[in-house]
Amino acid sequence: MPDFASTCLLFINSSLLLFASSLIQTTAAETTELENAAILIVGSKKPSAVCGTPGLSKYASCPDNTFPVAEQFLLAVAKDNKPLAQRLLQRGIDINYRSSNRVVIDRVSVRADKMNPFLAGNKRYQYASGTAYDIALSQGNAGMVKWLLQQGANPAAGYFKQQIENTYFANYYPPAYLNLPFRERAKIISVGIVLAMAVRENNVAKARALLSIEPRAIHYRGNSLLPDIIRLGKWQMAYLFLDKGKDVEHLTHFSRLLYQPLES
Repeated sequence: MPDFASTCLLFINSSLLLFASSLIQTTAAETTELENAAILIVGSKKPSAVCGTPGLSKYASCPDNTFPVAEQFLLAVAKDNKPLAQRLLQRGIDINYRSSNRVVIDRVSVRADKMNPFLAGNKRYQYASGTAYDIALSQGNAGMVKWLLQQGANPAAGYFKQQIENTYFANYYPPAYLNLPFRERAKIISVGIVLAMAVRENNVAKARALLSIEPRAIHYRGNSLLPDIIRLGKWQMAYLFLDKGKDVEHLTHFSRLLYQPLES
């Protein structure tokens, strides 16, 4: 039979073993919690409160990832970074979002200020960027524009809204186009607006990209582009219109245009 001293020693050893086991489990749990916290902090870059301020000076120095997610999306589109734009869009942002942050507006280079009918006085007028569609289209980034349209972007949600809504479509486009839904008309008009800028600059590469988005844009404002292209001798641009445009034979006064180079 064990004596009293041996019994006490055995009890003390058992208690120490239980305490050590408990301490190891607690330490392991705390370590796991700390590791998870570290992963959370590293993995989530919170937007800077300063960089997210709408009234911020456009000269402020803010990395793209310090802005709210919707504004990071616009900046990714402006840089034609489709993989990043795709990841950001998956986070549930509005594809037709427009930023009021002056830094973002300056960086995306598309400003489409808006009036808020629910506010009065100076607050009614608000700075606003264009939508992602506006930004990509203005740059002639065909792949980005096509992807945005596939994701449900509205061509009439931002910069082009007024011009689209004020266009008397029946006066300017072939009769068959009158049956097109509003979104298709909006795409033709918005691409036509940017195509007209490319024509003025004689930027054939950009015009080619725009016609790959919407070949019916050659009919912009009743065939207002091709006559000037021919008159000014922009032959590469003229060939591009005839080669990549759609329904060329339905261009207004098309047959008369064929003889214009011979008469001039």
